[in-house]
Amino acid sequence: MFTSLEKELSNKGKANFNALNDIMSFEFVFRLFCDKNPSETPLGPTGGPKLVDKWLFFQLHPLISLGLKFVPHFLEDLTSHTFPLPFGLIKSDYEKLYNSFYNSAGPILDEAEKISMKRDEACTT
Repeated sequence: MFTSLEKELSNKGKANFNALNDIMSFEFVFRLFCDKNPSETPLGPTGGPKLVDKWLFFQLHPLISLGLKFVPHFLEDLTSHTFPLPFGLIKSDYEKLYNSFYNSAGPILDEAEKISMKRDEACTT
């Protein structure tokens, strides 16, 4: 991954580090909670950050402004901030994330059960 960024940096004089940053951040969080590499799960090496981005977009879309100068603000508010996006569109992606954490975060979920919290509830929070 670094070699493609190095090539992009040497050819164009600039490079996009967002994708690498997303992957490394997700790996850090997954290893922190699960003590396992996310590439060892059904998520694969790059699947997790994409699923998190999609889930996060559905959660935060009412707060996002498109910043279009030619569309009046009230129209943007009416069309994108009034109605929630249907969760069914990302349900399978959310279940992949949930199952990966649920199956890999054994010690943390065990600790949650010791304080009388349900395993599935601890995994969703």
